[in-house]
Amino acid sequence: WITAGYLLGIITSDYIPYFSLLIFAVSLFILLILRGFIKKYSVRRYLIFIAAFLLGAANYMLASNIDFTDSAAYLDRYITVRGRINELPTSYNTSEDKPPQYYYIIDLREISYHGETIKTRDRIRISSSEKYNYGDTITAEGFLEEFADKMNSNSSDTQTYYKTRGIFFRMSALKTSEWNTKYFPVSLRALTNKLADSTSAFIDVHYSDRAGAILKAVLIGDKTQFDEEYNKILDESGAKRLLYTPFLHIIIINMIMAALFAILPVNNRVRDFLLCSILVIYILINGTSPTFVKLPLIMLLTIHRRRAAGNEYFPAILAGAILIIALFEPMCLFDGGFILSVSCTILIHIFLPRLQRYMTFIRNAAIRRILAVSLILTVGTLPLSMYFFGGSAAYTILCTLFFVPLILALLTVSPIVFLMTSVLGGAPIFAETQALILLLMDKIPRLIHSLPFSFLRAGQPSIYFIVMFYLLLALIKLAMDGQWKTIKASLLRAVSTGLALSILIINAATLGTLQMIFVNVGQGDAAVLHVPFRDTVLIDGGGGSPYSDYNVGRYVFLPYLEKSGFYNIDIAIVSHYHKDHCEGIIEAVKEMRVKTLIMPDCTPDDEYRLMLESAAQENSTEIMYINRETTVDFKSGLKIHIIYPNIADLDSRDANDTSLVAEVTYGEFSALFTGDITETAEKKLTARNLAHKYDVLKVPHHGSAKSSSENFVKTVSPEYAVIGVGENNNYGMPTKDCLKKYSEINAKVLRTDQCGDIIFTVEKNGVQYVRGFKYGR
Repeated sequence: WITAGYLLGIITSDYIPYFSLLIFAVSLFILLILRGFIKKYSVRRYLIFIAAFLLGAANYMLASNIDFTDSAAYLDRYITVRGRINELPTSYNTSEDKPPQYYYIIDLREISYHGETIKTRDRIRISSSEKYNYGDTITAEGFLEEFADKMNSNSSDTQTYYKTRGIFFRMSALKTSEWNTKYFPVSLRALTNKLADSTSAFIDVHYSDRAGAILKAVLIGDKTQFDEEYNKILDESGAKRLLYTPFLHIIIINMIMAALFAILPVNNRVRDFLLCSILVIYILINGTSPTFVKLPLIMLLTIHRRRAAGNEYFPAILAGAILIIALFEPMCLFDGGFILSVSCTILIHIFLPRLQRYMTFIRNAAIRRILAVSLILTVGTLPLSMYFFGGSAAYTILCTLFFVPLILALLTVSPIVFLMTSVLGGAPIFAETQALILLLMDKIPRLIHSLPFSFLRAGQPSIYFIVMFYLLLALIKLAMDGQWKTIKASLLRAVSTGLALSILIINAATLGTLQMIFVNVGQGDAAVLHVPFRDTVLIDGGGGSPYSDYNVGRYVFLPYLEKSGFYNIDIAIVSHYHKDHCEGIIEAVKEMRVKTLIMPDCTPDDEYRLMLESAAQENSTEIMYINRETTVDFKSGLKIHIIYPNIADLDSRDANDTSLVAEVTYGEFSALFTGDITETAEKKLTARNLAHKYDVLKVPHHGSAKSSSENFVKTVSPEYAVIGVGENNNYGMPTKDCLKKYSEINAKVLRTDQCGDIIFTVEKNGVQYVRGFKYGR
């Protein structure tokens, strides 16, 4: 009851202001006391639940609110910070023609602003091109910023991720230098990080890139060293989650303790004391990671309950472990890894004994247990894996069966190799054994990934589907226990059936509708037209700044498509060959099944056109080059009419005027996609009567001063004017003059920098409603 109330308080506080929760809880508190007084009924359990609820809400508010930090007063100001690098640095954006960039997690000690210096204990992520090592104390100058909100409904939530680690701020350091104040925190965590840093340096000297990357992942949990191709293989084979996990560490600890107790027989009290001591040390070392603390904490509470109460009642033990973790780190409930870890623990506890009874045909108990656990986790975590990662590895059982023994062997052999190499200069036999293990660990994920359907993709499931899935699992559990006809089972069947019908009705309601989604990709254009179970069309896919290595198409647009379940694309349209429009289409053609690619028939030597053609050729995608008016009809009733340009009489020297202008119609509804055309092209459209009034206009060139001429705006006179634009962009888009023109015709201006994704739900008689990711309907 305490844990349930506390966790509910944390989760509720993410949606409801604390003051409202306080009023509700106090009112309920008073009503319960009155009821207990009048009815002579014990309400202690409910009062404790409400008190825990308020504590959870308050603790979440303190842990997540940036205003409670010392550094909040300096947001968006140019400041100087001083502190110590307290986690292993990671590198990014490494390319041949540019120096690598580094991320440093700094424990701050001082902040200076306009000659004033304050002491602080905040943490900050600093990016810099200067190379420093773990433990260095540095000074950095730059603007203090918050982490960006989620860009769109399916983008990664960087802000929440860093908040779960107690980090609220970031800085792109414009200047860094060493700080002459040296200090070393006295803690097991600091000693462990120092050991990890030394191990990383040793690996860099003695091992190749691939072998070194595997060793770093297994020994110190640094999974950032893999190249992009192999990283994808590890993710989609299920191997990556096995590389650095607490259950493997606990297996090693138990093996060592078992060997020790076999040599030195001790009584149960001493055995429990020694094991508890080791587990406490492990928790202190890994205290910043809730996922790593959970399992040893469960073991500690199990030992305590067995000695104190004479039983090992699992629900109480798990509730106690989660409560202790959430008291110290309330943000853990928003950590996908922690949620999966807790879910796995519950699933194994519920289904392992039952499933093993059905697998007695496998005589070896160890193999039977491994296969049963793998099957439980593969099936049981399927919707959560889909939700957090956009898919699930289909051969987790194979990966676990072959990969876990290799990791255990590597954890055992590597310390011996390191010690012998450091002292003797080599490690005969052991080094060869380690090399064989590393070779197998490199090859096995590749083999598993090469199997058909190795990674199951189905898009991100809804919360309703996830709830229904676990209700069905609960029903299976009752059936396995012979309780199928109980009242509890009947209630679960009724609720599951109701949810299933609701999901079917919701999906049925989308039949015959057009979803027109303007995806927030920052400073760029990207749109998806989708008629459920019929047609999917992409119009541009966004892209990064010309001066940046960050691939918006790969890291923003492509994940959006994957999590939305848009794997089969009928047509992908590139309006013109500028990075902020075609980078995402390049990635879609590479990774998705794109049937046809439509591009303007101009500038044959353009680098982005060549990249698109290469991707299309490699993936058997048909290319349609457009040089005149063209119409594409779909059986659903969706029609795309490309009305401009006619390449033969294109006289503009501005590459933006090569943009394909696409008229989209669906019954009585119409929209105009204009790419980046300028006033020159707009005049041709109006002079030739190619443009008319539309329900929705994709505003030309992100609302720049060179487009949205007065005559064009009045001619198209849209009800909705959508602008794809980056927050606080350097181009000053959209301009005030542009916004004024649309305001004067009473168009509703919707901007991706303000709304996030903008989603139109359209039936053949027009727009039904519009939703913005940040603001709802």
